[in-house]
Amino acid sequence: MIVGGAYIGDQALPIARAMAERGRGGVVHAFEPMGPPFERLLHHLKINGITNVRACRLALWDRSGVSLTVEGPPALASSVPGGVTPGGAGAAASSVTIDEYVESQGLAAIGVIMLDTEGGEEKALVGASKVLACPFPDAPHLVFEVHRSYVDWSVGLENTSVVKFVKSKGYTVFAIRDFHSNYAMEGKPIEVIPVDRVYLEGPPHGFNLLATKEPGLIQRLGLRVVEHVSPKLLLHKDPALHHPLDGL
Repeated sequence: MIVGGAYIGDQALPIARAMAERGRGGVVHAFEPMGPPFERLLHHLKINGITNVRACRLALWDRSGVSLTVEGPPALASSVPGGVTPGGAGAAASSVTIDEYVESQGLAAIGVIMLDTEGGEEKALVGASKVLACPFPDAPHLVFEVHRSYVDWSVGLENTSVVKFVKSKGYTVFAIRDFHSNYAMEGKPIEVIPVDRVYLEGPPHGFNLLATKEPGLIQRLGLRVVEHVSPKLLLHKDPALHHPLDGL
């Protein structure tokens, strides 16, 4: 598994632990370009005894060897080409493409690519063109964020360049419905929305997309397909648009 924008390990560590506990084998390759969060990532791996994560202080991009400046507050920082920006989230970091990393490490297979890089997701996916071109079952599943601050979906999510790129590689794309906060959803199916049937109205917001080439993934994972609702689950908004299909 590849995680881009691993931050302090808040996603990579639980995933790695679950992989180990379920005897799945494999390694989480966690990429974090910012210095302080990367050091916290290493610390968290150590104190939790996680041994199946390989942490890399690199930024995933569409070209390798590019010096990228990390701009913005740490939890929302994005990478842009250039030198160090005063007041930025961290010193410049070098870039690597997923394709070159996979080849250099001799990785036989990638099961999942998960990206949360505050606008850099498309660059990272373009840098994985060779990997994404693989047919099922060799092609990885994708989970990546889109945010209105970086992605113009004014003519439909299905017409954005990142979704069109992923679909050109043979993927089917869904939006994932979720709360931004930690809200108990145990026992409820995860709901996903076909990418051309997503309700997008509201202030600038972001959510995750799921892309897969596996024909039976929805059934295998017990996901529920819904239409014409928002990916953002919100307690205080219209239940018809912002609550799960069977309510809270």
